[in-house]
Amino acid sequence: MKTIKLVSTSIVMMIASSSFAGPIIRGTSGVGGGGTSISAEFAYVGQAALSLLTEKGILSAEQANEAISNTAIFDVPELCAIDQGSGGTSCFDAYYDQYLRKIEFDRKKWSAKSCAAKFVLTSHEYLRTVGLEDSNYKYSNMFYGKLSDDQTKVMNQVCQQLQSGNGSVAAKKSKERQTVVVPYRTEIFKTTKDCSKLKSTGRGLSDDRTAYVLSQITCSGVSYSVIQLIPAPGFDNGPGVYTVKTNSLIK
Repeated sequence: MKTIKLVSTSIVMMIASSSFAGPIIRGTSGVGGGGTSISAEFAYVGQAALSLLTEKGILSAEQANEAISNTAIFDVPELCAIDQGSGGTSCFDAYYDQYLRKIEFDRKKWSAKSCAAKFVLTSHEYLRTVGLEDSNYKYSNMFYGKLSDDQTKVMNQVCQQLQSGNGSVAAKKSKERQTVVVPYRTEIFKTTKDCSKLKSTGRGLSDDRTAYVLSQITCSGVSYSVIQLIPAPGFDNGPGVYTVKTNSLIK
């Protein structure tokens, strides 16, 4: 098996949208400011795509939520890989890193794609995050002429909204997210919607951090919050999404 090494640079920002849980949008320039609109567009299209695939029974609403809320989105100027064996370079439209739970995509190639191609690409990458696609496009290819008339209309409406600028609703929603301070050594729990699987990781945050509250869950009378760390220069954000006890947060 050939080994490839991805080459890209990115900076982080989370923007929430409304279809499922909030996606994690990451830009590529500036520090601690806003995410990029093109990353918000990728997530906006991806959520619409997963919503249509959920209607067709391809995946459950829970799987769609998991894909969206636990995957970071990066847009990069170029997405290439170096073959460690031959030394050759190949470039891609997008790439899902399962270990860092992030999707990176080439912003120039994205901008040149048709509406249907954007739905295929975003759904393919999100479906990879929940193990429903790998190198094949078994389900995501449905956006190439295999939808019902009503579903095709929805797909086209989403793209028309983006062209008219209405897709910026994702950025607006992010400003409505509650921001909190997560204190040093706050205990981290496994992120899950199943209380029976909610267990401590035995780890704590390495410093005081600010974060967005994405959602909450109550187990045995105790409230837990799913948070997204707001990146800060000099810190290793890890996956960025954690679950902590709500009463440990400072509002």
